[in-house]
Amino acid sequence: MKRICLSVILLLLVAGVSYSQTFPTKPDIPMVDGDGNIYIARWFGKSETIGAYWTTSNLWSTRAGNGQPFAHKTVLLNTGKRDSIPAKIVNNKFSIKPSDHISYYEGEGTVITQATLTQKEYAQKFGLMYTWHQAIVACPKGWHLPTEKEWKELARIMGGIDLAGGVMRGNGGFVYQSDRDLYKWGGKEENEWGFNGLPAGHIDAKSLTQQLGISAVWWTTTNGVIYGISYRNTQVQYDRNSFYIAASVRCVKD
Repeated sequence: MKRICLSVILLLLVAGVSYSQTFPTKPDIPMVDGDGNIYIARWFGKSETIGAYWTTSNLWSTRAGNGQPFAHKTVLLNTGKRDSIPAKIVNNKFSIKPSDHISYYEGEGTVITQATLTQKEYAQKFGLMYTWHQAIVACPKGWHLPTEKEWKELARIMGGIDLAGGVMRGNGGFVYQSDRDLYKWGGKEENEWGFNGLPAGHIDAKSLTQQLGISAVWWTTTNGVIYGISYRNTQVQYDRNSFYIAASVRCVKD
């Protein structure tokens, strides 16, 4: 009987250690952006003291973190329709011209359907695209754009640079259509932590949309440096020469 009890206790202890290393250990908290939109932020860390709170969806604020308009050009939306379009607040309403609805294709397995969302729903799902100068001031007070070190630490906690890309994905197993081709966004077993990285793509220097359904790209505090993940593999990749693109933003609590 003692042996059985000791075995059970040992199993519980082992399970406890495994859980603390694999999943967040603190409750989610809210973050409010410059437009007043509310986000869920989750603790990603090895313990309750080693880690950080990250937002679990891309920023979609049309204003800087202090609630003021961006000093540079208007933020953009990647609709996957070649030309990017500006997003702004008009008469206190989220507005994108020329269409009120945006369609794209996604599905599971061989079943691919057209999804039609309002402009606001689409922006809320995939986020908006920011230049680096916009991104550096996009997070509200008490939050900040992640540093390169913070991206590397997040990847390390999530299994290392070669595996963390799979863990960061959201909608694992979904297939997205981009440029008439289909791309499978990882597997269903991924996204353990709820980081919810979706393939929002980016916008190039000519304001043309790129890689919707193919990749997710996020800014760091270093000008020109982005971190991202792709449908191709589970790696977290980075580029140090992306000075003129617009990309997604995540915020980290100070």
